[in-house]
Amino acid sequence: MLNRQGFTLIEVLIAMAMSTIVAGGVFLAYRTQQASYVAQEQVAAMQQNLKAAMFYMGREIRMAGYDTAISGNFGIQTAAPNSITFTCDVTGGESDGRDNDKDGVTDEDTNGIDDDGDGTIDTGFEADEFEFGDGVANDPNETITYSLFDIDNDGDMDLRRQDAAVPPANAALPEEEFVAENVEALGFAYAFDANNDGLLDTYDAINAPAGSPRERTLWAIDADGDNDLDTNLDTDGDGDIDADDGPGTGGNGFVGGQILMDFAGFAIADVPVGRIKAVRIWLLARSGRQDTKIVERNTFVVGNQVITPDTDADLNNDHRRMRLLITTAKCRNL
Repeated sequence: MLNRQGFTLIEVLIAMAMSTIVAGGVFLAYRTQQASYVAQEQVAAMQQNLKAAMFYMGREIRMAGYDTAISGNFGIQTAAPNSITFTCDVTGGESDGRDNDKDGVTDEDTNGIDDDGDGTIDTGFEADEFEFGDGVANDPNETITYSLFDIDNDGDMDLRRQDAAVPPANAALPEEEFVAENVEALGFAYAFDANNDGLLDTYDAINAPAGSPRERTLWAIDADGDNDLDTNLDTDGDGDIDADDGPGTGGNGFVGGQILMDFAGFAIADVPVGRIKAVRIWLLARSGRQDTKIVERNTFVVGNQVITPDTDADLNNDHRRMRLLITTAKCRNL
């Protein structure tokens, strides 16, 4: 005989309750994994963005002053705390009228005659000398500026590269290129050789921790905007550029700095940008989207800026992950 009794109402309710609990657990696990995946994806994108931008920018800054024609016309032009402009002579040699590659052939003229008897009408260019400089900063990739600007008007700052020799879409501005998006802050400081003795100038970090060297490289900025270096960023003389040189941990504002003094304690007059030999670069990036579960309470020092996202006045940087990268570009051609 078949048992036609079936399930009782209580048994059905218990089964439904258990199924609901299991389904809820599965959904919760899925949501947790999904949130973790999104967070990891944002962090990975931010770090890749940051590393690629720093590599590209650092590589170009290292070329500042490159001058195969030995013209003396190239180097750092503007050294601001949050932007830099520099020149390098990387092309133009194909039409400068010189035998740059020492192959016995000088650039052809443009008279429309086959003067060199190679079977082609002269064009005025010797293509294999394209990578030689011509002594003038009027070619693409020879006058470069890095700064922050909201290029796409999305409310987030971008790392902008401007090439003064490339015709822009807007004739009033140099050509602009995205290097990185979602950049919170950009900072620069500069090491120099003021007395031209071949060595970077140093200072006495009188408050350096016990056991650490007191002679440190001077990292300076142009605090008054006259394009001369005038301020050592190590306000408290402890050998480091940190939040204590400004408003302190948890604060927001700027590093005050101190006047330039050498290791012997003598004042250094304002240093022209032509004496710069190395550039320290800070780049602070943030995640592309806000996450209400994230509260960034760390204090970041970016050149002469001190930034604590959780307490500053910028609501747009709240609830975002932040990453800071610092590197030093030694300008081997300066």
